[in-house]
Parts: sequence; C-alpha cells; structure tokens
Amino acid sequence: MDFISIGERTQARWQQSLDTLARLLGIRVAAIMRRHPGGLSVLLASDTAGNPLVPGMRIATSAGGTYCDAVIEAGQPVYVQNALDDPRWRDSPMARAGFVAYLGYPLLLPDGQVYGTLCLLDTRQWPPSDVHRSIVSDFHGQVEETLALIYENALFGAQQDTLPSAALTVDTRGVVARANRRFPKLWGIDADAASLAGRPLAEVKALAAARLPDPAAIDAALPDAPARETGGPSARPSARSGGTGGTGETGGLPVQLADGRVLRRTFRTLRDEHGRVWGSLWLFEDVTAEVRAQEALRRSEERLKLALDAASEAHWDWNFETGELYCSPRYYEMLGYVPGEFECTHDALRDLVHPDDMADVTAALCVPEGGVTVPGLSGLSGLSGPAVARVVAGACGVGQFEVQFRLRTKDGGWKWMLARGRVLARREDGSPARVVGTHMDITAAVSQRLALARSEELFRGIFSTASVGIVLLDRFGLLVRVNDACARMLGYATEEMRGQHFSRFMHEEETPLAATILANLLARTQDASRLQHRLRHKDGGYLWTDISASPLVGPDGEVESALAIITDINEQRAAQQAQEDSERRYRALFENAQVGIFRTRISDGRFLEANARIIEMYGWTDRAEFLDKMRATEWYVDPEARGRVLAALLHRGEFRNVEVEMRRRDGSTVWFEYSGKLAGDTIVGVAQDVTQRRAAEAARQRSEAHYRLLFEAAADAIFLHDTEGRFLDVNEVACRRLGYTRRELLDMTPHELDAVEFAEQVGERIQRLREEGSLTFESAHRTRNGTVLPVEIHAKLLDFDGRPVVLSIARDITDRKRLEQALMREATTDPLTGIRNRRQFFVDAEREMGRATRYGRPLTVLMLDLDRFKRINDRFGHHAGDAVLLGCVQACQQSLRDTDILGRLGGEEFAAVLLETDLDDALAAAERLRRAVEEMAVPFGGQTLRCTVSIGMALRGPGDAALDDILRRADSALYSAKEAGRNRVMLARATNGGMEDQNRRWSSGGVPRNG
Repeated sequence: MDFISIGERTQARWQQSLDTLARLLGIRVAAIMRRHPGGLSVLLASDTAGNPLVPGMRIATSAGGTYCDAVIEAGQPVYVQNALDDPRWRDSPMARAGFVAYLGYPLLLPDGQVYGTLCLLDTRQWPPSDVHRSIVSDFHGQVEETLALIYENALFGAQQDTLPSAALTVDTRGVVARANRRFPKLWGIDADAASLAGRPLAEVKALAAARLPDPAAIDAALPDAPARETGGPSARPSARSGGTGGTGETGGLPVQLADGRVLRRTFRTLRDEHGRVWGSLWLFEDVTAEVRAQEALRRSEERLKLALDAASEAHWDWNFETGELYCSPRYYEMLGYVPGEFECTHDALRDLVHPDDMADVTAALCVPEGGVTVPGLSGLSGLSGPAVARVVAGACGVGQFEVQFRLRTKDGGWKWMLARGRVLARREDGSPARVVGTHMDITAAVSQRLALARSEELFRGIFSTASVGIVLLDRFGLLVRVNDACARMLGYATEEMRGQHFSRFMHEEETPLAATILANLLARTQDASRLQHRLRHKDGGYLWTDISASPLVGPDGEVESALAIITDINEQRAAQQAQEDSERRYRALFENAQVGIFRTRISDGRFLEANARIIEMYGWTDRAEFLDKMRATEWYVDPEARGRVLAALLHRGEFRNVEVEMRRRDGSTVWFEYSGKLAGDTIVGVAQDVTQRRAAEAARQRSEAHYRLLFEAAADAIFLHDTEGRFLDVNEVACRRLGYTRRELLDMTPHELDAVEFAEQVGERIQRLREEGSLTFESAHRTRNGTVLPVEIHAKLLDFDGRPVVLSIARDITDRKRLEQALMREATTDPLTGIRNRRQFFVDAEREMGRATRYGRPLTVLMLDLDRFKRINDRFGHHAGDAVLLGCVQACQQSLRDTDILGRLGGEEFAAVLLETDLDDALAAAERLRRAVEEMAVPFGGQTLRCTVSIGMALRGPGDAALDDILRRADSALYSAKEAGRNRVMLARATNGGMEDQNRRWSSGGVPRNG
C-alpha cells in the first residue's frame, strides 16, 4: 500500500477534523494510524496536550498486542471503557502507558484490505454518548470514502506506470484519459505523459504519425476508439475489478517506425465494475531487438549456448512445447553441484526454490490462468490463480521478466538469485511457448543491502531515543536534523531548530572557534573534536555542554555533513566548582597549621603529602625536593623505632603521641611527637617538635635540685599523686588553669577532676602505669566553672621518698583539638549545610552497604534533587538558594532517623541511605520527606521561598555487589521522576531477584499507581 499517497489538502482537512474531534470529546489522543510491516505508523495525530503520538512515529507489534492490533485483527470497531477492569488489557503496553480508554475503527480499502485504524485514546474512563459515537462514525465513513477514491485512482495509475509497455488510455469520447511515462519516450514524441491527458486522440495521432515512414498508416497503428456502449463513459475502473475487462487483440500487430524500430501493438477494451465499456487501453512494446534477436538466434543458437555456458551467469532454456529444459554448467556450479549431477527438470528446480519466494517466481514466469500443459507433464502445480492472472494481463505482453528469489545450495544453504528472462515464442492463446533467461548470484549484494537497512534503522532509533543531544550539520553549518533530547535541552521544538545556522545557539565568544572546527572537519583536516561550549537556551540563558563532533563520509568518499553529540554538563561544572572551593579551604588549613601534617607510604616511607611545617621541621626548604628525596625510613636515629611505631599502627590501626628521635637534613637530631592513623597502605599523621620539651624533662631528671623551680615554672599543669589517687602536689599552672586554689585541688582526686567520660578510666591507667612505667594519653579536666578542658597527659611512675607516685604533666591541647576538629569537619562535612559531604557520604554508605550485604539486611537508597532550583538562584540570588538548601536539609533531618545517612553530593543533589528499611517503610519515609520539603517555607528578604523535590528510590537486591549498583538505579528513577512531572517519588526498576515492583510508581500524593 506504499503507492497510496494522501495529498496535503486531504491531510490538512483530516488534521483539522482530528483536532476538533479531540476537543469536542475531551480526550487526549485522536489519530489516524497507517499499517506497515511489523506494526503501525502515525499518519496524523491531534494537536492536544498530553498526546505522545507524532506523525511518522512507528509502533511495533508487541507481546499481548495493542488496541489497534485488536481492531486490525477483528476488522471491526473495538471499544475499551476501562482497561484496568478488563483482564485482557490490564497488563497491555497501552494500559501501562496510562491510556485506559479506547475507541477504534478499522479503515478498510475497497478490496477488503485494512489500511489502518482511526484511534481515540484517553487516560480516564470514557463512556462516549450516542451523539459522540455518531460523530466519530460519520468522520470514519468520510475517511474510508476518501481512501477508497485515492486507492482506486492510485491503483489504476500504478498498474499502468508499472507496465514495461507504453500505454495509452482513451475514453469512448475519443479523449486521452491517461498516458504512462513510457508512451512518449517509446514513440519519440516531444511531450511529457501528463500533458497528453485530456487531449483529443486526433492530436496525439498527429504527433505519432510523424514517427512513421508513412504518416497515413497511423490509423492502422492507432485506430479510433471503439463504438461507445450503453452506460456512458463516465464510469471509471474499480480496484476490485482491476480496471480492465472485455475483449482485446489476441495477437500483436507490428508497427514499423521511421527510425527502423518495430513496435508490437495490443489493445484491451476497458469496462467498469458493472461491465459497461468506458474506454480502450493501447499497449506498445519495442520488439525491435526481439525481432532481430530471433533471426540471429536461429542462425547461431549453438554458438550462443557455448558462449553463455562460459559466462559468469547461469543460462537456461525452457521449451514449453517439448517439455525440454536446458541448464548451463554454470547453473550447477553456482549451487555447489557438479554439472549434470541432477537432471535439470521443472520439478527439480521448483524443489530448489525457497517456499516464501515461490509466488513471485510463478508470477514472473507469466503462466496464464489454468496453468501450462507440457507434453509428458501434467498442468504445472502452483502456477495459476487470480494473482498470476493479473500479472499476465498487466505485464506478460512485453515478453520479458525479472525477479529475485532464493535457491537452495547443495550444502543446505540459500543463495539469492537475480533471474532475467524473455519469451521467445508464444502459442496462439498468448501463453509462452519458449522462454530463455539467466540467473546471477546476488547474495553478497542482498546481504549488503539488508545490513545497510539494519544500520539505518539502528541509527534512526538511536537518534530519536538518545538521552543526549544529537545534531546533523550540512556543509554550510545549517542544522539538518535535530533530535528531541537536544531540542528539550535548549527549550526549543525540533522544528524551530531545524534549518537554523549553528551560530544562533552558540555563545558569541566561542562561535569563531566552533566555525573553525566545523570547517576542519568538513575539509578532513581534523578527524574529531571534543570541547566544552556554552549554548544559548531559548530563555536567553546559557548552559555548559560537552560537544563531540566528527565528519560523516558519503559513499563517494566525500564528507557530506558533520555529526555532533551534545551532553549537558551544567550541573557537573557547578558541582566541580563547589568541590574546588572546598578543596581550596582544606588546603589553606593544611598549609597554615602550626603542627606538621603528612601522609607517607608504609612500604618505602615516601612522603606523598606534606605541609610547610613538617618540611621545616626536617630542615628542608624546597617542597618538590623534599617529596622527591625524603624517605621517613632513613631518618630515624634508632632504626628499630619505626618498627615499634608500625607494630602499634598495625595492631590498633592508629598510634598517638609517640615520641621518636629523628635526624634533620643538616645532621642535627630532634624529637618528634607523632600521632597517626592507618589509611590503606599509607599513614596520615600529625607531628610536633618536642625536642625542647624532652630537653626540659631530661634537665629536670638530671637536677632534682631544680625540681620545684621547674615544677612551678612549667608551662603545663603538673600533678603529683599516689597510686591510690590522692594528690600530693600541684603547680601554679594547674591552679590557675582549673580555677581552684592549691588547697582545693589537694583535697580532690583525679577521678573528681576528670570529665565524666574519662573519670572511669583512672583506675585502668594507674594499673597500666604500674606495668609500663610511663603513659601518654588524652583526657579532659573540669574547671571550677564547669568548662571541660581537653588535655594531653604525660604520666610517669616515679620513686618518691621510697614510695611509688605518679607525676602527670597535663598540657592544654584546646588549640590542637580545635584544629583537629576543624580539619575533620572540613574533610567530612559540607560547609554550607553541615551534613556529610560527598566523600564522607560514600565512606559511611559503603560501610553500611557492606554490613547489609554481610548480614542480609534490608537497605534503601534515596537520590534527591530540588526541582527548578536554578530558578530560585536566577531570580533571588545564590544567598536565597543557600537558604533554601539549608531549609531542605533541616526538613530532611526532621523526616529521617538519626541512624540514617544523609549527604550532599553537590549543587541541589542529595542522597540518603535508610538502614534496616524494607520497601513499604522506605516508600513511607520517602513520601514523608517529599511532603516535608513541599510544605517547607523559607523566609528570605521579606518573602517566603518554597521548593519541591524529586526522589528516586532503589532497594538493595541480591544481585547488588556494590553501592554504585543501587545508586545508578536510584539515579535513573530520579530522572524518571523529573520526566514524570517532578515533586514525586519514583521507585527504580527491580534487578533480577529484587523486591521492587517494576510496574509500581509512587506519585506526589503518596498513592501507588500503575504505569
């Protein structure tokens, strides 16, 4: 039915009717669908809101079928009031897409074929009234009547245009009704076929007479139309009757032209479906070559057979009179046989033809209705019928044919053949008496054509469904093709962008560079390009994109156009900028710290990171030289000291306040106090130069006489107490720092002085002192006013007047703790919202993922993205955006449990991990969170700002090996929530064996719905 062409005016009239019909009935979709192999395509669709159908869209036949498939199958109207109540349609693709009501009519052609359907769809239950049904029925009848007229006219014209002969149709009034394209060419008339229609036959005869040796012979070559019969000439042929009928010439009349060519003329009387004559059809075939060939064939038939046998094409000769069928040796060789391996008979060759191609082959042989009787054979089975008769009537008069079909090879495979044949002689009834032809192996060409078609179909599918933008530019920089994703990205319709110059959508600063790259691609001086460009949105704003471009080369090897793939990286760049700002703040703290901070590799002691203080402490000045040459393993004064440090690190995962004597670059030695943690195969640590402190301690040990002076002059608080916990002495620093008098402190115990969380450890520490002799640890003291003071205590068990006592030096480490807390806060929290940053979120989430996998516990991941957040920034500024982000975090924290993990991934994107949470609880928590954000009111500048959030949700399934597996599904569900209208929770599709219901979607109101 591809030859049926619907005119623009007809399509415009139908389009207007569809739009009116959809608005009148109050439905989403009104469309006319056209049938094609494998499914349906949209011919026209109403321009109504929510209509997903667009002209040209193809809908493949799917499992379970669609509403339209049921109409075509039944050949009569189908009405579905509510698919959700109908078991047949409840799980159909259309119901899952949300279209639950349907009314469809088949569009039938005069010969009974189904051209397509008239479809009416809606997303709600739709009981049409009798008036509405009457309106739809009237429109359906008008469409079918127009289709019938177009079909009959197209079929009659197609029949003539496909004839290999020149055809002239004349009505009973002697007026030319139609001439096919071959008629003026064959006769050599200087006029096109269309201009001959409507002229009197006498004028055409005058043009043709000039081409004859004797112009007077034109009456014999082209007689006037036969006498008009009763019924009038106004009737026209119908598609059901084929357009011809009655009698015609049984043989051909030769017509000699002045240029030496010979034409064979035949004619038929044309009758309408009622049997009334309305005109004549004159057919002319150039048989010059045939006449000359027959003569030449008679003179050298044997010589011709030898030549054909040596050619690359197979040759065959079939004599219908004798039943003899000759096949050249090449025929056998092409199929893998030895020449003569099987007898070349009609039955043998028929068995080799692919069953699906038999109808085409039999039709091409031009065997008349009733079959062909060959001596020694019965009537040829399968070579008769109405279809073959129509081919004979329309094409066999020219005496030649061409057909493509498959033949089975000896090894059981199939080869495509191109068969060309010619009728050399006919019987008195017009049927072939002798036919000759050739077979050419075209398997490679057919395979290439099919591969090309598949490739083109794949390209079209990728182009239309890709999530990234794709554009095709011609050599002038005009956009030839634009996919929907690109148009949506920039806020346009595809029709608005198509045909525009690419510079219209580029930032003016980047247009010259883009033009140069396009010129290089088209000139093939550059194979590909990938750059980040700013593209102009329809609203006037700009968005950052990643554009990859490459040239497209045509079959002739020349560059025809350029293809560009466009990815939106606007949010990515914003997140990258935020990350860079955070890294910059971290670096500032790192470099300005008054303690040495470093990261070394355990295996060889190489410094991977070092701040300025640690470099200075080792006596180096150049950072690059320090990182290149410095190895921690080589600078220990005591080589075994590093082994003790590593042993403690590997045993407990950390070490604290370990004092080690180190060698500086100039050869001098210093004492460092190290604290560090294990981080993979590296050590992350902090170092202080305690050389002076150790020297002071050594001096105090060497001079007991200076004990009191040193005791009171020390910068740190010093406590002397017995192993029972009674203070024996304290220095002035301790009194001043803690706010007590000396007498008050001596009446207290270490248990009373320590903060609550450390008080219970006093007894344990005294026991360790008895075992180890000295101890360094961190604690906290409570001052008189209740303030908690963090301290680092160096305790040593001494012999004092013959009894064991504990000397404790407590250093105020408030500044160091603040620095450590600042470093930890900067490394793990988001500076704006105070919740986990991206790095810490993944650390905590991966830990819980491992626990859930190990113990088989439920775990849910939520991906959150604030809807239209950019509008708030653009309208009110980034301070307003920050206020909204803070409000959103507060709403999330109030909606989630303390055990849940919440983090900011960047920009307005957040993620949460819900522990020990199954599907129902997760859906309830996600909806509670969504509603909290929706109801949130953020005061800013005298206004109240509001925002909504889209949430994608995924549950851990048995097949999830890593957190990324769940995050990808949750992210995909988030984008589905965005596409579905935002401000909603969307559940991700389940993995194999998962618990999620892939047909379940969570709406903004928290009500699950199908589709």
